[in-house]
Amino acid sequence: MLFPTITLLVLFCLHSITAANFCKNFFSLHFGLGGKNYRLFYNFFSLVTFGFWYHIFIVNSNQEPVYEFPTSYAFAFRALQIACVFGIFLTLKDFSGRQFLGLEEEKNEFTAKGMFKLCRHPLYFFFTIFLLCSVSQTLNKLIFSYGSIFYFYFGSLLEEERLVSVIGEKYKNYQKTVPHFFPFTKIGLRQ
Repeated sequence: MLFPTITLLVLFCLHSITAANFCKNFFSLHFGLGGKNYRLFYNFFSLVTFGFWYHIFIVNSNQEPVYEFPTSYAFAFRALQIACVFGIFLTLKDFSGRQFLGLEEEKNEFTAKGMFKLCRHPLYFFFTIFLLCSVSQTLNKLIFSYGSIFYFYFGSLLEEERLVSVIGEKYKNYQKTVPHFFPFTKIGLRQ
């Protein structure tokens, strides 16, 4: 239990470090990986490292479930997960897929539209609900789920600092009117 937890925390730290501006600048200066090339590298690095962790600790583990919801409850939780997948797709609709993947230069433009009118981090919100609604969890899946939820929340705080530095006053005003993580609340509004 300790080893999967520590390795997942290391991955979350690496993910945050590689998302930071100082790391982007370092790779741009020393390896010529700037802009869209860095985004492509970052996505590939994230996919490989998290995919490797997931494969080792979840796919290849023969753990018994820690809990399993009865069928009567499982239907409701699966329905919530399907709603989350729908919410994720609606959120992705507001992104430029080519920019997000690193196939096109990021424009650093900001508009609060679609799901971003409900909360500042709708992808993290929907993934959090999706993970919480899992009807069966092994110990390693629990570590992954709750570790990811923890990372989504605290990673979003780091992301907000970066967005304020890149976008400026427009993003600060957005923070004052749209909740941070939980839609339809006043939780996380900036003063």
